[in-house]
Amino acid sequence: MRQFQHHACTWRQFQHHACTCELFAIDEYGDHLHSCTQHAGATTGAHDHILTAVQQLFTQAGYATDRKHVPHSRGMKKTDLHIKDFQLEDIWNVIIDVTLRSEIHGSCSDPARNGEASYVDPNGAIDAAVKAKLDNYHHDYSARNVLFLPAIMTTSGRISETSSA
Repeated sequence: MRQFQHHACTWRQFQHHACTCELFAIDEYGDHLHSCTQHAGATTGAHDHILTAVQQLFTQAGYATDRKHVPHSRGMKKTDLHIKDFQLEDIWNVIIDVTLRSEIHGSCSDPARNGEASYVDPNGAIDAAVKAKLDNYHHDYSARNVLFLPAIMTTSGRISETSSA
């Protein structure tokens, strides 16, 4: 707990400073920094942490998984995880793509807007991410009888309830 308090104090000293992306100001809790593309190290680490957890779930259930040799979509887009020999009805392979989204945003020109919800609907960030993933990958993989599952999580801890249809 002590370490967390130190980080919170660190964020507070930069509160209302402009982010290097020049789109937002840093809020009291540093939430923007977790999803800003200028700070990819933070988001890449969080993405990989979620991916590892998802992979471990399938591995512990007895499935073979692969992160290095994931079949590309026909558009040559790379996803994150291949679950091999899944054997669900006629489906033998599952492809999973992980995304981490922030539910809040802000503005450098109006710091009072920092921390506003990105969407009116509490599930808006997840729903938008699921739709984007399905639009990008579902058709390509389903044509090859491969189940595509988007695994979406928000910075507040919400997890998507998705199906590939």
